[in-house]
Amino acid sequence: MKKTSKLFLGTFLTFVLLLSGCGDKIIEINGEVKTLNYMGYTCWYVVDKPTGFYYEILTPDDFLLRRGLQVRIKAKTSNKDTICKVGEKIDVISYRIYEEPDEPMKNPLR
Repeated sequence: MKKTSKLFLGTFLTFVLLLSGCGDKIIEINGEVKTLNYMGYTCWYVVDKPTGFYYEILTPDDFLLRRGLQVRIKAKTSNKDTICKVGEKIDVISYRIYEEPDEPMKNPLR
């Protein structure tokens, strides 16, 4: 009976550890918002200043989608498929703007 209990406990703990590793990874990014035109689409991404990594921005918030914004973004990694494939895709949770670009806001969907 003790052997069965230990086996069950070991299996249960392994299962819990595996589940704790699953889920979306939350990251913070500090950098500049940039664009890339690809096959008639405008792709929005941010370059993280400390690491130099590229992150493709997935958000319905037009206010964030302005070239040249200096921002801090809190986001989750995403498995969504896009045509751009600029870098790791992120779903924006929140953001803070540190510096406005010189150019006025434009509608990114037009």
